[in-house]
Amino acid sequence: QPPSGLVPPFVQQLARMLHEERIAWSDAGDEIVIADTRRFADEVCPLYFKHRNWTSFARMMNMYDFAKTPDGNGARFRHAHFRRGADAERWRVQRRRSTTKKRPSTDNTDVWVRRGLVLERRVAKLAEENALLKRARDV
Repeated sequence: QPPSGLVPPFVQQLARMLHEERIAWSDAGDEIVIADTRRFADEVCPLYFKHRNWTSFARMMNMYDFAKTPDGNGARFRHAHFRRGADAERWRVQRRRSTTKKRPSTDNTDVWVRRGLVLERRVAKLAEENALLKRARDV
């Protein structure tokens, strides 16, 4: 069992939000249901966040690995560790870490060598064509 306080603040807020009118559990308790995203953003988001922006809320859900399913004017979100009555599992809902790897170096020598070889071949070809044109002109 995890030490207390490991549930991220966003996940704690999300659990509290489920007591509001515009957001609810699905009948099975395995999904969050938002019937009208516009009204949710206008009426619920400002109570918990510094915005009224549905896209920002949906982006946060995505960052915490919630799977979104469009549902008419609304949406449904599902996460394996965020279910009704499974409060002890909520610490497992963590913000996704960046998958982009830091480049060890900006040294792209191999790329520049290949580009240089291609350019050298082009220059050689152009020199040949130029020589042919000069000979044709002189004839």
